[in-house]
Amino acid sequence: MAFICFSVIQGCYYSAQYVNRGLEKLERGDLEGAIADYTKAIQADPNNSIAFFNRGLAKQKMDDLDGAVADYTKAVEIDQEFAKAFLNRGIIRHQTGDYEGALADYDQAVILKPDDANAYYNRGILKMDDLDYDGAILDFNRAIQINPNYTAAYKICGDAKLQKDDLDGAVADYSRAIKVDPECALAFYNRGIALERKKEYSRAIQDFEKAAELDSQLKEKADKRIKNCKSQLKKK
Repeated sequence: MAFICFSVIQGCYYSAQYVNRGLEKLERGDLEGAIADYTKAIQADPNNSIAFFNRGLAKQKMDDLDGAVADYTKAVEIDQEFAKAFLNRGIIRHQTGDYEGALADYDQAVILKPDDANAYYNRGILKMDDLDYDGAILDFNRAIQINPNYTAAYKICGDAKLQKDDLDGAVADYSRAIKVDPECALAFYNRGIALERKKEYSRAIQDFEKAAELDSQLKEKADKRIKNCKSQLKKK
C-alpha cells in the first residue's frame, strides 16, 4: 500500500513537472514540443485535467480541432467544474457548426464561472449567428458589466442593435467602443452606417473617413458610402 501511494505521488510530481515545461514551450510557440510534454504528463498522471486542457489548447492552436475537442472533453470528464475547458470546447463546436453543442458548453461555462466576460461574449456571438439579437444583446451587456473596457463587446452589441434597427442604441455602443479603443476602425465604420441610416450624413462621412484612415482595407467600402452621403447632402 505504501509503495502504491508513493508511486501515485511520484506520478503526480513528474506530471506537474512536464506540465510546467510544456507551458514554457507553449508560450514560446513550440506547439509540438508542448504537446509532447503534456502527453508525458498525462502518461505520468492520467487524471491531470490541466495536462489535457493545455494539450487541447496547443492542438487548437495547430488547428487540430478534433484532437482539441477530445482533450477538452477528457478535461471536463476529470474535472466537471473546469469552466475554461467548457468554454474552449464551445468555441470549437461553434466554429465547426455544432451550435447545439456549443450553446450547451457556453451555458455550462457561464454557470460555473458567472464572472467570465468571455463566456458571455462568445455565447452572445452564437446567439447573433442564430439571429437571436435580443438574447445576444443581453449576453454582451453582461460581458460589459463584468469588463467595462471590453471593446469587442461594445462593438458587436452595436452590431446587434443595428440589426434590430435600434440606431440610437447602436450609435451609443459604437461610441463606447471608440472611447475605450480610439483605433477601432470597425466601430467607426459601423457607427457611420448607423448615422447614415439616421440621415446624419455629415457625421457619417467623418466616421467613414476615420475608418478608412485607420484600416486601408475599409477604404473602398468607406469611399462608396462617403460618395452616397455627399449625394444625399446635395439633395437637401
